[in-house]
Amino acid sequence: MDSDVEKNEERKKIKKSRNKNELDKSDGEVVKKKEKKRSKIGKKRIKKKNVDEEAEDLNNASSQREKMKGYISKSDTENEDRIQNDISDAPTKEKNTNITKDRRKKKNEQTNIKGKEHKKLERKKSKEKLETTEEITDPNVNKPEHSQVIGVFVHESEVLEMDFLVCHPVVKVSIVDGVTGQLISKTDPGRRVTSFYENESVSKILPLMTQPYDFKQKRSIVPKWEELLLFNDNFEKVFEKDKNKDIVMFFEIIDFLPMAVANKNFRRYGQKGGWYRIAWAFLKLVDEDWRTLRFGQRTRLQMYKPSLKVTDGEGTIKDVWTWWKSDRKSKYPSTLWVTVEPVSPPTSSEPALRSMLATQPEHGQQMGLTDNGASPDESQPVVVWSRLPGQSCKVPAKKAIELES
Repeated sequence: MDSDVEKNEERKKIKKSRNKNELDKSDGEVVKKKEKKRSKIGKKRIKKKNVDEEAEDLNNASSQREKMKGYISKSDTENEDRIQNDISDAPTKEKNTNITKDRRKKKNEQTNIKGKEHKKLERKKSKEKLETTEEITDPNVNKPEHSQVIGVFVHESEVLEMDFLVCHPVVKVSIVDGVTGQLISKTDPGRRVTSFYENESVSKILPLMTQPYDFKQKRSIVPKWEELLLFNDNFEKVFEKDKNKDIVMFFEIIDFLPMAVANKNFRRYGQKGGWYRIAWAFLKLVDEDWRTLRFGQRTRLQMYKPSLKVTDGEGTIKDVWTWWKSDRKSKYPSTLWVTVEPVSPPTSSEPALRSMLATQPEHGQQMGLTDNGASPDESQPVVVWSRLPGQSCKVPAKKAIELES
């Protein structure tokens, strides 16, 4: 009996616990349902508030547009009509998205227009700067891209043949077209290549000469000039294969005659009759698709005897060219050492009595006397010495200055 009573009590306890669990579950479900309802109600309220605010913003915007009708362009009115039609047809969410998209598009268009205008201004400024720099730049000064000019270094030669008329020889260098026999033209007509006083009328590269090697002063019969001659023209452009098909550099060893011999030759040859030819040599630099590899190397040139000893006018280069073209060449018993290479020109050169470079100005000596021994007159012209040493000169016919005895 006791066991039956205990079993009944246990069954009652189990039923009570089950009932309690079921009640707890039902209560939890009820609470969850209530919370879901509350969250749905809150979301609906928030949506309503947003819709009301958007409607107010639209009303305010429409009122402002009505006020500013007189200042709105056609494109703006068309955009507004399109936006209003979209608003009337589409729901509230689509209305807001269309408005924001249009605003973003307008901002992007404005920024793009500003960027394009800024780029145009920058391009104009850069073009103006380039034009000003091109106007300011001097063609006689090389650009940093092409900063090398033609440099011919005349070293020395062996003993020359004994001749009473050879006392102070000079080397004359000229760059000639091997096809025509004419001097090579400049790369820039307004550029000073050999002389500081060259104008645009001089379109050719004129020859250059070394200083005379005086046997008496040097006390030697072996001439050693060791002098650099600068042709102030672009090295790469002059010796291009395409433009200048055939380039030859001629070297003439000449000497100026004494006054007695020069006066005898003056009637026949004029001022050019004061030069005496000793020997000549050549160096081939460019020929069609070929370019020499001797640039920058010390080369030894065989010299030849000239057929005419005295020059006869301005056709001296043509004479040397004809000798070079002819098959008959009589060798001179001596050679000449030369180096042709690109050289960077001097950045600045001070003025001197005799200009030695194309970029170096020339100033003559200014002489003048006053009554009280004061400074010379500023209006007196500068004396420029253009006569070469040994060249025949004219007797002055006008009085320039009087000196007290």
